[in-house]
Amino acid sequence: ERIDALIFNGAAADDGMYENDGFLIRDPTTNKIVSYLLYEIKTTADIYISTIGTLPEYRGKGFASKMIKAVIANFPKFKITLEVDMTKDDSEKLMKFYEGFGFVCDHMTATMVLKP
Repeated sequence: ERIDALIFNGAAADDGMYENDGFLIRDPTTNKIVSYLLYEIKTTADIYISTIGTLPEYRGKGFASKMIKAVIANFPKFKITLEVDMTKDDSEKLMKFYEGFGFVCDHMTATMVLKP
């Protein structure tokens, strides 16, 4: 199975309000995006991962892990923050997943933080 990884920089919203960088993983057999990670560089020392997603039929292949590891490797001295939606049934599973990368939960806000 061949999968293409794409990196993009500076994808701005139509209204120009924010700018994201990120990763897209595409299945070249269908040409559809199957996994993605978007992040914002907030300051010279802070990154916010705004969204991570993988289509259900492509989960368990390590795509999200590879993208998270890439962000961590590219920004080793940055504090990286993401939020877990605690209303979802799999929120505890997701928190454990992020903890595996070294993120620590702020239980008041369900924000996961990885400090350099």
